[in-house]
Amino acid sequence: MMAVSWVIFIIFIIVAPTLAYSSLLYGSRVEKTITVGEKWVEGKEGVYHVTDTSGVVYIVNDDLFLGYFDSANKFAKLVPGQIYHVVVFGWRIPLLSMFQNIQFVGASA
Repeated sequence: MMAVSWVIFIIFIIVAPTLAYSSLLYGSRVEKTITVGEKWVEGKEGVYHVTDTSGVVYIVNDDLFLGYFDSANKFAKLVPGQIYHVVVFGWRIPLLSMFQNIQFVGASA
């Protein structure tokens, strides 16, 4: 009986938040074409930021749940003034300093 309680507890603590995060992440997926305005690296952790020409700020981060660990390569590909097809996840929430995360970068148009 005690083992069943632990299994339920582990499922609740690990599996439920993972599924919730994945659902929210995929629910926020947007494909768009942007013209890169500026790009910069911020902080000790090296957070990659990009703006488009309309002033929208994005980040380029790795994501454990999506299995993407090539943010430095994606960031390096982006050239100011060039047009790219991108896929972004997440939302801009100023209170939490959250930005949409660029996960896919297509060839410049």
